[in-house]
Amino acid sequence: MDQTVLIRVSNEAFTTMKGRETWAPHGYVAYSKVCTHLGCPVGLYEQELQLLVCPCHQSMFNVTNGAVPQFGPAPRPLPQLPLYVDSSGYLRSQSDYHEAVGPGFWSVSERRHQHQALEAQALGRYGRVGKTLDELDDRLGVARGGRTFMDKIFPDHWSFMLGEIALYSFLILLVTGVFLTLYFIPSSAIVTYHGSYAPLDGQKMTQAFASTVNLSFAVRGGLLMRQMHHWACDIFVGAIVIHMARVSSPVPSASRAN
Repeated sequence: MDQTVLIRVSNEAFTTMKGRETWAPHGYVAYSKVCTHLGCPVGLYEQELQLLVCPCHQSMFNVTNGAVPQFGPAPRPLPQLPLYVDSSGYLRSQSDYHEAVGPGFWSVSERRHQHQALEAQALGRYGRVGKTLDELDDRLGVARGGRTFMDKIFPDHWSFMLGEIALYSFLILLVTGVFLTLYFIPSSAIVTYHGSYAPLDGQKMTQAFASTVNLSFAVRGGLLMRQMHHWACDIFVGAIVIHMARVSSPVPSASRAN
């Protein structure tokens, strides 16, 4: 009991918490003197405020409310010792403490999680890298110009993506067009076809058509490239037309605000 502090808060019995109706006879309460923060001795009592104070790290515990921490780093209340008055009028303990005295390993883990959560909140959404970039931007002011540039690439209004679709379709046209150029023969000379496509074997056709058939059935991935080139061309033309119609009619103010 050397690590227990006994305090008379009032002249009548009272309840510090639900379930502890008989723990404070005649207004006496007993709490562990070991702080739940780091195990320091809680040796100061502010009578006017009814607070137990840890002088090391300034944790304050409300003695009338189950020694719940009111201030400081302590993560949980001080354990309360249940008291009773025996037949001779002496104060005695009903039992030992109902919870572990001192900081305890679970409170250390809890403090670690709380510290990690506060650290993550301070660092922001993108962690240390994002914080470092924010500090650099505060000095260099890159984000202001970068934002204007990014608005050109990724506009706010969805209809401006039509121009993006046209751009990407054009890039696909360039890539697939270069591939097709390597195999296509732009000649109108008549030749006899003897390729891998059996239904046309022995047929007379232009050399351009023969190279197209060979591209589709003899070159690995050739038919895929032809289809990509074909559909990219259609999407490119359609996106350009719709985008031109969109540019000629201004966005409503509400949409522009969004």
